Amino acid sequence: MTGFTAPRKKSHANSPVCTPARQLFETLFESFGPQYWWPIGGRYEPANTQARNSQQQWEIMMGAVLTQNTAWSNVEKALCNLKEAGVVCPQDVLACPETELASIIRPSGYYNQKAKKLKLLAAAAVAIQGSQNANPPLSRDQLLGIWGIGPETADSILLYAWQQPFFVIDAYTRRILHRYFPASDGRTGGLRGTPPGDLRGDRLRAKHDLPDPTATYETLQQWFQSQLPAEPQLYQEYHALIVRLATSHCRRRPDCSACPLAASCAMQYNEA
Repeated sequence: MTGFTAPRKKSHANSPVCTPARQLFETLFESFGPQYWWPIGGRYEPANTQARNSQQQWEIMMGAVLTQNTAWSNVEKALCNLKEAGVVCPQDVLACPETELASIIRPSGYYNQKAKKLKLLAAAAVAIQGSQNANPPLSRDQLLGIWGIGPETADSILLYAWQQPFFVIDAYTRRILHRYFPASDGRTGGLRGTPPGDLRGDRLRAKHDLPDPTATYETLQQWFQSQLPAEPQLYQEYHALIVRLATSHCRRRPDCSACPLAASCAMQYNEA
């Protein structure tokens, strides 16, 4: 796996390679430090940035499904239940009755739907085992072809389980973009507390070809990937830092008092 270059303390604001996306990352990294995502077995540690074994890869795949529309703390409870029940590989999921599987993962919410999704994902994983040595064994298109697997879930699986350079766009990413670079026409996409567009946001958008925060998943993903080197560990760390910011400061009701982006955020600019 290619390692990313840790940001230096000195600002690169005037550097031609310091794009808005990279500058945002550096600010978050300098403030929060490494997050060591994806947690394996509930542990956040540097070793988790290394190549995964098959059991860890499957845990990440299950976690990516279970985290849909719920907090990670609930996912950890469900993963713990699965481990205690001995459901730790695709074959175990297929052998487990769907109603029983739903009961096991109940803490994650939407457990009946997620049980079905895990069954279909496990079936796809088992079907290709031994038939090819591709890394990853399931392509993005194949993952998206599974019921209940959307772009965010597919990219989380590819990025964290197989170290593939797909930048994950989630609701937290959209919320932060809405506030940091608001849409030029003032649209908020239903996110409460988001400021209307202003001249500062318009200038930055025009200068850096920043997409509207209400743009499609693929458009936002391409914006990040066009401004960053295709390094999986960088994408992992960036996504984790976005989650950290969104859960600690940029919440639905934002707490801007100690936010590392406060000095340059459009929300602060509009409220000053």
